[in-house]
Amino acid sequence: MNVGGHILVAARISDEVDLWLGAALPDFAAMGRFHLQVPETRWRQGRDEPVRRGIALHHRTDEIFHQHPWFTERVRVLRRRLEARGLARGPARAIAHVGPEMLLDGALSAWEHPATGATLAALDRHRPSLGQWTRLVDRHDEWSAHLTRLARHGLPDDYDQPSAVAGRLLRILGSRPRLGFEPGQLAIVVDELEADHPSLASDAHAFVDDIVEAVRKIGC
Repeated sequence: MNVGGHILVAARISDEVDLWLGAALPDFAAMGRFHLQVPETRWRQGRDEPVRRGIALHHRTDEIFHQHPWFTERVRVLRRRLEARGLARGPARAIAHVGPEMLLDGALSAWEHPATGATLAALDRHRPSLGQWTRLVDRHDEWSAHLTRLARHGLPDDYDQPSAVAGRLLRILGSRPRLGFEPGQLAIVVDELEADHPSLASDAHAFVDDIVEAVRKIGC
């Protein structure tokens, strides 16, 4: 699940804005290619406890999401279609996994939801202390700058457009030798994401309902 979906699931689970921030924080880190490490000994008590629980919620949500038939079947079918049109296995698998996650955020209009604005405001409010909670090896200055940009500019607002998602995937995967695809294959990726988009968008809210119900069953 992408960052917007995590925020919306967290908002359905709890009314604690700091928990929403925690649920978004691993993806905020991933967007800047940081590896988030949270020393558990610092999270036993105090004001940061909701953020810690939000991070834990993020990981539980992802476990459910990545095993849900709605997602696994969509990934399988999209990967096969991409491979059939000439993409190598690595790029096809990456696109089939990340593309639907981005499109889901777009279908949910995640960037327009009040919870997203509240989460970004919480990010800005907590930004001075985030470097103390997290251990991001040798990149503390970059981490602070990354969080400042996120708080200022917010989340991408074009995930409802398959062509924009395909363009982002070209850039994101381009630095990964085994996952990148050629610019000449971009039109194929756009075609396949556009073919997938209507059914994904129509199912998006019901799917999130299922995720929220599953998370509540195991507790948060």
